[in-house]
Amino acid sequence: MSTRDEHAVSQRKTQPQTGDAVAITPNHDTVDDDSRDSFKSFTVPRSTSSKVPPVVPKLNSTYGSHDYWEDRFENEDSFEWLLSYEQLAAQIEPHLLPVSRILVVGCGNAPFSADLYDAGYHNIVNVDYSETVIANMQQRHLTERPQMEWLVMDMTDLSALMDASFDVVIDKAAMDAIMTKEVDVWNPHASVVRASRDMCRHISRILRPDGGVFLQISLAQPHFRKRYLLAWHGNPGADEADDSYAADFGWTYRAEAAGRPESSAGMFGHFLYVMIKSTRPVTST
Repeated sequence: MSTRDEHAVSQRKTQPQTGDAVAITPNHDTVDDDSRDSFKSFTVPRSTSSKVPPVVPKLNSTYGSHDYWEDRFENEDSFEWLLSYEQLAAQIEPHLLPVSRILVVGCGNAPFSADLYDAGYHNIVNVDYSETVIANMQQRHLTERPQMEWLVMDMTDLSALMDASFDVVIDKAAMDAIMTKEVDVWNPHASVVRASRDMCRHISRILRPDGGVFLQISLAQPHFRKRYLLAWHGNPGADEADDSYAADFGWTYRAEAAGRPESSAGMFGHFLYVMIKSTRPVTST
């Protein structure tokens, strides 16, 4: 059921048609003044209504290619990765308030953000590095979900977003795309370590320091993913005996099985990683 309020309905705008120019104009609460000029206008693609099966690449590493996503989003209407909002709601809603400012990274064309909005969380910013999908999604949701923002932005470089400006950041399979270029899970490629660390550092910076929450939904098993979320990879000084706090990112860490039992992926389940911004807990002696 929709939860559009009277204020939102009163601010409906005329929806752009395919071929129209769309200007990405982020709110002042989202980006700093120095970065606003970097957001440009572009044309809504004419293929937004096409519905074709997703193109499965021959090489898994192709999921890390910007060109692949631009081509795919030109033809694909929507695709929900891993789990739906309904399957995750019981686990993520305890971390949300109706007034929470939420960032969804690597949003793609999934219905997840719309479902989150319809559940009553209207203060949502969605980012993806594909101009095509951001134009499509802005066009699709402008009328019924006018308070959502859609920005073209690489999740490994969120420098245009202001410090401590979000309460919650959600990543659903976005970091997983970076991992497709790992090559070796025990000794991942340096570019993967760098990209994941950049992503985490930016997310840590934009989260509210006193309890901001980073929620990540992934197929990656905790034994491997925690090495990124705790900044162990490429960090000789990391204390790998402590898997509860990441000093580099200033957040606590825990992992749990995600979704209802029927949502498990074969013998491997989905996982929810919960990182909460905090100073390092003081252990009594």
